[in-house]
Amino acid sequence: MTEIVQNIIALSLQIGALIGIVLLLGHFVKKPYIAVGRYFLWLALALRLLVPLNLEWVNIEELKQGMQNFWVSEKEEPIIEKVSQDDNTHNKAKTVQETHKEDNSLDIQSAKKVERRKKVQKSEKRSDQIIGRQQSEISDFMLHTKEWYQIYRNEIWTIIGILWLIGIVGMVGYEVIIYQSVYKSIRRWRRPAPKDYQQQFEFVCQEMHISKRIPVYQCSKIASPMIMGLYRPFIILPEREYQKESLYYIYKHELTHFSHGDLYYKLIQTMVRCIYWFHPLVHAMYQQAAFDVELVCDEKVTRNQSETFCREYSFVLLDTLTAQNQRTFPLSTCFFNGGKEQMKERFRRIMGQNKKKYGLGLFGLLIICAVILGNVSLHPKKDADVLKTQAAQAGTSSSKGKETKLSDKELTKTKNILVVGQEDISNSKINRADMNLLVTLNPQEKKCYVTEFARDLAITCEGKYLKVSNAYAKYGMDTFKKAMEEETGLTIDSTIEVNFQQFENVIDSVGGIQINLTKKEAGYLNRTNYIREEKYRNVKEGTQLLNGQQVLGYARIRKVESGNGQRDAFGRGERALNIVSAMLQRIKKMDSKNWVSVASNMYDMVNTSQLDMEMVYQIMQAVLIDGYTFETQQIPEADAYIPEQRDDMGSYLLYDFSSSKTLQKIKGIKVKSENEDGQEVAFSAGVLDETQEEVELVNGEVAGVNLRESEIMDEKIEEEEPELVSAGVNISILKE
Repeated sequence: MTEIVQNIIALSLQIGALIGIVLLLGHFVKKPYIAVGRYFLWLALALRLLVPLNLEWVNIEELKQGMQNFWVSEKEEPIIEKVSQDDNTHNKAKTVQETHKEDNSLDIQSAKKVERRKKVQKSEKRSDQIIGRQQSEISDFMLHTKEWYQIYRNEIWTIIGILWLIGIVGMVGYEVIIYQSVYKSIRRWRRPAPKDYQQQFEFVCQEMHISKRIPVYQCSKIASPMIMGLYRPFIILPEREYQKESLYYIYKHELTHFSHGDLYYKLIQTMVRCIYWFHPLVHAMYQQAAFDVELVCDEKVTRNQSETFCREYSFVLLDTLTAQNQRTFPLSTCFFNGGKEQMKERFRRIMGQNKKKYGLGLFGLLIICAVILGNVSLHPKKDADVLKTQAAQAGTSSSKGKETKLSDKELTKTKNILVVGQEDISNSKINRADMNLLVTLNPQEKKCYVTEFARDLAITCEGKYLKVSNAYAKYGMDTFKKAMEEETGLTIDSTIEVNFQQFENVIDSVGGIQINLTKKEAGYLNRTNYIREEKYRNVKEGTQLLNGQQVLGYARIRKVESGNGQRDAFGRGERALNIVSAMLQRIKKMDSKNWVSVASNMYDMVNTSQLDMEMVYQIMQAVLIDGYTFETQQIPEADAYIPEQRDDMGSYLLYDFSSSKTLQKIKGIKVKSENEDGQEVAFSAGVLDETQEEVELVNGEVAGVNLRESEIMDEKIEEEEPELVSAGVNISILKE
């Protein structure tokens, strides 16, 4: 509902500005334009207001940025020219001083110029300091206001939405009650019109080619002829005697309303008035539209008629004016409608019918402006440049968010969460598992492991040998989760499923993340369609803020080497872990007051199973506040698999889960190995963080692989098991 309320307010501001302009034009421009142009303009504005959708044909932020760029470019040239002139003047003065040192008058004059320039510079500097302090105070106030709004944004818009709905209910109730009371009163006191009145009505219907049967009544409770009834229209006349000629003009007027569908026109205006009850210009439009309906009807009746016809028609209007104390009824068209000033305007237009200027071009232009103005976005688009301000907009949904505590309950046992990123390129229901992450929180060791499983890794699922990506696509999350539990020996407590659009939304919800792109990666993203919208294919080499679409494109890269030189499934896995690390860093830099709302928003964006918000808060509490060590790693580890096996399921990787050192570390099992000096060292699995500039050597290991140990084991296996080596089996899988 928040988005609808925001669009309603934005539309009311945009369209309200145009309503004000049109009303001012009508007040100052006295030329006799026909009312039909304004009649259709009010209809166009009303219909636009009834559709609170912003197509964002024009973005106000982009216009503002473009104007700033234009203004800067216009000002740069004279500024540069002025600086150049100052430099030239200074150089000339210096030259005169050097070449005419004997001329004391010139020296004194030059010195005075320099002194005056210094005084001007000091004055400008003091002025700049004062202005700078004032701007700083204003900036601080705006910043505090913005932070307050960010914290309580949801509550503010909820209250506004409730008040708006209450106003609508009140306005609709008021209109319905008034209409029903008038309608019931008329139905109670009305009686069929005399026979001669009926005959005159039938004559006018034949003349205007109206075949629908419309009853004619008289009623003592009304003072002006009118037509009522949306579904069963009828004409009602005051309880008085009418001349035959007068009835002719009255019937002609009311049947013109009927043929134009003016009752439905008024219904649309009434609906707009109820929805935008808070906007005074919308009420002004409603009143002016009701009057323009009568002007259009007068123009239609008197068009191409003689002066005598127009005069007699005006006399009937005047007679109605003097014979009644008019009261306007809702959803009705009165022969007389408006005060004395409006009636004078009607008389002037009727008698000056042949002198009218059409002005349809003007009002056609205004209608086009209304459509365009109604699609101007007042909010910045979610791109890489403006997403910086989006991180904390959600505010906080809990009082806990005002503290640094996310959850009062601490984790007491290890939790495993399986995260699957769906590959939904074809928008089909069967999506492969493109990204597979296992998030493990170990409260005993105070560690958070994020383990990426290669999508081409072979696992056993439902008794069949399948790749990880295909197993998920074929059997769904529940069966896939069970298969992963059997292979890893871990209990998976909950699952998260994310498709492409959800992934983009999650990244955008924190304002984008910082990713380091290689030159090849940036070039690949800019020339392919991995980034959905072409306007965002403008990434560059190095670390930069990327939005959701750009990060998704980065995550999908396979054919280009990663920062650590990995390709295909391993390169994609490395990028997935880089994204997780960057996401964590991004959230850590945010104001802790907004962590609760960020977690809530992300939770609403994705599909979860057996994962409640309390668990999400506990996880964020552990990682962000309780000092859990964060580690990323991949399965299979380097040289611990048999690569590029091919059969009916394509190319896949074979891996021995039972001897996985990474899984043993997740389970808390101490894994030891010996270095080249025979000393036991702890096994270290993982990938380099994207912020690391070089490989760190720890106890003779590089990225978790003991180089010396590998060489010794290779030689030993080659000596003892030559038949395995000759059969093409990767010996690294046997290093246990």
